[in-house]
Amino acid sequence: MRGILIFSALLSFNLAIAKDHQSTTYHALAVHYPPLFDEQAADFGSLPSYITPKLKSMGWNIKLKFLPHIRLIEELKQNNWLLAYYPLALHDNMVLAVFPEKSFKVHLVRLRQESKFLWQGEKGLNGSTVASFRSSKNMPKLLDQSKANFEIIYTSNMEQTLRMLLAKRVDYALTVDETLGYYTRKYKVDKASFQLSTPALSEMPYAIAVNTKHPDSKRLLQQLKHSSQPIIVQ
Repeated sequence: MRGILIFSALLSFNLAIAKDHQSTTYHALAVHYPPLFDEQAADFGSLPSYITPKLKSMGWNIKLKFLPHIRLIEELKQNNWLLAYYPLALHDNMVLAVFPEKSFKVHLVRLRQESKFLWQGEKGLNGSTVASFRSSKNMPKLLDQSKANFEIIYTSNMEQTLRMLLAKRVDYALTVDETLGYYTRKYKVDKASFQLSTPALSEMPYAIAVNTKHPDSKRLLQQLKHSSQPIIVQ
């Protein structure tokens, strides 16, 4: 009888914890990088619209919190956040939940030339300048400056990055294909004016970082690891 009472008490306690996290809204940090992360879109971009419903199906209420890049980096240091959207530099307190069935590609882009834009490594960038959204500085390393003499100019947003390329203030820019398409449509610029590198510099899976120092991270990670969906926790 005593065993039944203990089991019932533990069950009630666990149910109370589960109910508590289901009634809590957690912020997922993100930076405006349309269309992957779009503060102005109803679904907040392609990554949140894909990942948020999966987390909701596990009982987690997620709300996007968009921040400028510098504030996002500072917020990550505070350790009071549970989720942050990748890509970003991973630290010891971060675990990545990867959704491998979806991905996006990062390219170099240049103004159109007659020759094909074949990516053959950093040596082809010797003496050139590359514009990159400052957030890319905190991404996995895409370009290795130790392999060639080129300059990376960091910008405040992707719009500024592509404007610098159009104005010929830089030779190349780092971008995602969908992001280039987003801004060429927005400003009615012919996308054919640009050339994307072939192949891409990197292909990145849809993913979200979990802060292991958050008190609810252990429960979330357990659910992610045991999910019937193809989620890789690394």
